[in-house]
Amino acid sequence: MSNYLVGPDKKNLFGRRSTWDFDQAIEASSDGDVIEIEAGFDPFNGQNNQSIVITKSITIQGHVENRENEHIYTNTIDGIVVKDGATVTLQNICIRQIVKFKLNI
Repeated sequence: MSNYLVGPDKKNLFGRRSTWDFDQAIEASSDGDVIEIEAGFDPFNGQNNQSIVITKSITIQGHVENRENEHIYTNTIDGIVVKDGATVTLQNICIRQIVKFKLNI
């Protein structure tokens, strides 16, 4: 099982990126992997109102801040389409639904 951290492009001292783009993390992942989205980062900005098609059984994990008895989701994704018998577990993620696909979440 691998973990992929999705977030803004923050290069380290050697010029290497320490985070993944959301779509690249989905593509590189395998069944059982976890894609974690950094707190406060919203991959929907890079999705261009397009649902991402997922054909692997993975977990997509975001973050929640607790403020004054409220739970505030710090990560938002556009719709996703799950195909080919895959199972996608979403944890602490806000979904901005689009209606382009009939079966998107």
